[in-house]
Amino acid sequence: MNDLKKNIIFLLGLYLSPLWAQETVSPVIQLQIDGYANCQIKLVGTTGEQNYVADTARISETGQAQLKGSYSPGLYYVMMPEGVHFQLLILDNQPFSMQTQKGNFINGMVLKGNPENELLYDNLKYQITLEAHFQAAGKQIKQGLSAESVAAGKQKQLALIAERDQKIADLKQNHANRFFTKYKWAGQNPKVPPALRPNGTLDTALYAWQYRMAFLDNMDWQEERLLNTPVIFNKVKKYIDDLTIQHPDSIITSSDILIQKVLNNKVLFKFTVNWLAQHYKPGLTTLMDGEKVYAHLVLNYWKPELAFWSDETEIESLQQDAKKMQQSFVGLTGQDIWGRDKLGRKKSLYESAGNITILFIYNPDCEHCQEAIPYLKQVFDKYQAKGITIFSLASMAEREKWSAFGTKYGIEWTDVIDPALESKYNEKYHIDITPEIYILDKNKKIIYKNLKANQLESVLKQELRN
Repeated sequence: MNDLKKNIIFLLGLYLSPLWAQETVSPVIQLQIDGYANCQIKLVGTTGEQNYVADTARISETGQAQLKGSYSPGLYYVMMPEGVHFQLLILDNQPFSMQTQKGNFINGMVLKGNPENELLYDNLKYQITLEAHFQAAGKQIKQGLSAESVAAGKQKQLALIAERDQKIADLKQNHANRFFTKYKWAGQNPKVPPALRPNGTLDTALYAWQYRMAFLDNMDWQEERLLNTPVIFNKVKKYIDDLTIQHPDSIITSSDILIQKVLNNKVLFKFTVNWLAQHYKPGLTTLMDGEKVYAHLVLNYWKPELAFWSDETEIESLQQDAKKMQQSFVGLTGQDIWGRDKLGRKKSLYESAGNITILFIYNPDCEHCQEAIPYLKQVFDKYQAKGITIFSLASMAEREKWSAFGTKYGIEWTDVIDPALESKYNEKYHIDITPEIYILDKNKKIIYKNLKANQLESVLKQELRN
């Protein structure tokens, strides 16, 4: 099953709108698809990372069909009953026609009335020819009949790459304002010359930085119709996930660079900010201290003058939550919290004298908390003699349930409850889901957070080696 069909199979038969509201167009599109008769086709659109069914039509006995709905401008796929598809661009209200044949969608395509699709299919046809020549050269290299033959095959491939690059450059030269040109260029990776040290070796760090700085240049960041193609999502995701060092401060820097490019386009701004926020939303992200990225996005971009898609109540709630997150970032000194143990004695986090303190905030009714306890007991028993302590606090728990929980699981470390929120632990440490695990050093500086219980031992081993 091809990737497009996999992505939309759960949506087949449904009509969904793009996630980011845009003006629509309503051209009449005449289709003639020889080799098909009396069957249904689906028009599949893409927005961001989502595919959706935009329309359906029925092919007549003679292979004719008509599409005449309202569509967000962008790239679409005509999905046939067996899952194969062909592409088309829908950009304005101008009617056009497409005629092709089963098993030969691209080379058999004849277009009338749409210059953008003519550029698309000129490129697709060229790509088929290019790939055939490239594979032939690759076969020549693989056969290795002689050194001259291998060298000739490699030279042929280099010539084909240069030819392809020139064809893309010609698009920009001859059709700079066409949507297809912007779409094609947006998908190109930058050509960055090697960054060489004085001794001639490659400076990989400098090259990576130069590549990252140039990566966003080929995109027209004011062309919101590109959102209805795969290129913007792919570009944003690669820039953030692959080209940016996966550390909150680096991600914040890259996010700001990216957002500045779309700040003047409401549709792209909304998409970019929402995608980034969702990507680093507490409880969803796997990044250590992803809250730092999320809080930065909310505090800087979820403002009434920018976040036009949210009302004042939602903005205020998000802002307040983000400000609470700021209290417990990695690298900050964890604030003191306290509660009462089973004997009614007040016990505080700062009383812990360990070289490393595991702060475990849990709820007795939480299944994941129950699953975490054996891991905590394991590290407590194994590493207590090495200066590792545990301070646990039951969040939003009834005293009877908390007491029974400690007895059932044989908790031996300092375990407290603070039902009246006297220590304001819920404000000092961000608790989006239980269990919440922080690791603090001997000075109570937060050195790890967002950990799973089964990660504790490997983290402690690393810290003890240091």
